Amino acid sequence: MKNKYLTAGSIITAVLASICCIGPIVLVGLGVGSVAFFSRFDAYRPYLIAADLLLLVPAFYLAYRKREVKCEDGSCKIESAGKWNKISVWFAVLIVAGFIAFPNLGLAKSGQDQLTVNPKYQTVDLKINNMDCEACALGLQSQLKNIPGVKDAKVNFNKANAKINYNPSQVSASKFVKVLTESGYPAKIENSNSQN
Repeated sequence: MKNKYLTAGSIITAVLASICCIGPIVLVGLGVGSVAFFSRFDAYRPYLIAADLLLLVPAFYLAYRKREVKCEDGSCKIESAGKWNKISVWFAVLIVAGFIAFPNLGLAKSGQDQLTVNPKYQTVDLKINNMDCEACALGLQSQLKNIPGVKDAKVNFNKANAKINYNPSQVSASKFVKVLTESGYPAKIENSNSQN
């Protein structure tokens, strides 16, 4: 019974350790652009990964330890946990490893530098700090595209920047900086030019 709780606990903490990266992808899939809530989990990621290890080690111990079992006839034998307990612990390890590795798997691809430019709009380049994976960039890109007046937005994780094509009569470039900074990703304007 203890083994089941340790295994379940390790899976839950693995999910929480990667929620900062998985959450934005889920929101983008649902058509929601806010990543501010999930970015708060990034600071706790190392602690949650440590908690995974602290839960998996005793789960392995309980699954593989040899213990004395009393039989009905009074004899005793030594055996380890059942086959399914061992399989469930290894299954949990695979799930935990997948969630911990998720930010580095490159499954989420953010926008590159190709931007759909409308001539009556302006383009601004922003430098973005604190992104730790492609999922952050994908969530921020979706969030920027949802701002009224934005024609197109591309966020590049590798370059830690964003290119935004927007209508200056509807929104200002400082709004993008404010939205990104409030989401936990401090940004600053690198370059702004008019396409007229």
